[in-house]
Formats: sequence, C-alpha cells, structure tokens
Amino acid sequence: MVEILKYLDCFLSQLDSYIAQTNGKITCQEIFEIQSKITERISRYSMSKANFTGFSEMLIYQSISHYFINEIKNGNIKIEAGKQYLGKRNLFKKVNGAYAETKEPKAQHPDITIEKDNKILLLLSIKKQTGNIDIKPEDLYSKTVNELLIRDKDWKEKIDKLNLGDKIPLPIQDINRIENLYEKCGYFKAITIYYNKPTKDNIKWLIRIKEKYPWYDYISLQDKEEPFIELLNEKVDLNNMCFF
Repeated sequence: MVEILKYLDCFLSQLDSYIAQTNGKITCQEIFEIQSKITERISRYSMSKANFTGFSEMLIYQSISHYFINEIKNGNIKIEAGKQYLGKRNLFKKVNGAYAETKEPKAQHPDITIEKDNKILLLLSIKKQTGNIDIKPEDLYSKTVNELLIRDKDWKEKIDKLNLGDKIPLPIQDINRIENLYEKCGYFKAITIYYNKPTKDNIKWLIRIKEKYPWYDYISLQDKEEPFIELLNEKVDLNNMCFF
C-alpha cells in the first residue's frame, strides 16, 4: 500500500510541478488534453469515464494557485475548492413523498472561489459535460429558471409540465446555483469553464444568460491554444479584481 501511495504522490507532484513551471502559460487545450488523457487511462481499469470530475477541478485549481502564489502567501487572497456557502434560497426536502421548501438555507459548494476579506471575488464553475441535465427541486421551483425558460418559445409551453427527472439545459441549472449565491456572498464575477465545447443549444442559452447577468461569462477549453490564465484575464481582469 505504501508503495502505491508513493507512485500516486509522485504522479501528482510531477503534474503540479509541470503546471507551476509553465509560469501561467499552460494553454486551454493542454489542460483539456491532460484531463482527457487521465480520464482515458483510468477508464481502462474501471471500464467507465464517468465521475472523474476531481481532476477537472484540480487542474484549474493548480493553474490559478500557481499564478497567484505570492498573493496567497501574503494573505491578500484565498483560493477555495468546494467551500460551503449559504445562498438566498431555502433547501427542499422530501416530506411524505413530495418535496417541500424548508426554512433551512440551501448550502452550496462551488468548484473554486477566489476570496478577499471573506467575500467571493470570482466564482468558477467547472463542467466536463454539455447538453441537458436532470432537473432538481431547487430548479423546478426557481424564479431564475422560470424567467429564462419562459423567454424561449420552445420552452414556454413546457414550463408548467416540468417534473423532477425531466431535463433542462445545463447552463440554466448552472446559473441558478451561481445566482443563488450572488447577492449574499459578495456580488462577484462568475465564469463557467467547459472542458468540452458547449452544444449549439447550450451556446444559445449562454448568450442569453450573459445578457441577463453582466457579471457572468464562460470559457470553453477544447481547441483553444491561448494560455488559460490569459483567457481568464480577458474575461475578468484578474489582477485589478484581486487588488482593488
């Protein structure tokens, strides 16, 4: 067991060193390929490519942490992964076979956040998948979700018939979770990072979401040869944001 852990530590250490040595120049496509190759190799042993999301978050976390290494050491900012925050909406729980809203705030764990003075400056939501996703109780009863769907002629007639287990566009579920934290956690900037290219339908919704929420944007890593940090900087101006 000890030998196996040594091999694992060596792999993770070398991966971390490689990202550090790129000095903020690792490209979007490189991050995409590293994640894809890791998933591909793990799938040889598990016969599945599902649920390996941890590497997706880790690669982005490492890239940002090394870019801001001095600021983190000096205590100017904190970079968190999976930290719990409480949003403005309440939790839904199943009671007597049906979901009901409680008075308990809904806890969320964003993939990555950059904090300063205990407020979120930047929230990063990381997605491997694209397309549609199963609707959850917090989506079904959400004003944010309904306001977006009702503007679309193809969805307008479906809204009242939506049930748990039906599918909605992934970007809508994503922004519903992000928007839930926005007012309570610092009026931050938010970026969704897609490893794979979003579908045409996803892009349609992403454009609408950006129009409705000017503090939101997205990045697609696949086939992008720009350094990841440079592309992220174009979206949010990292340095000004973190030292304002």
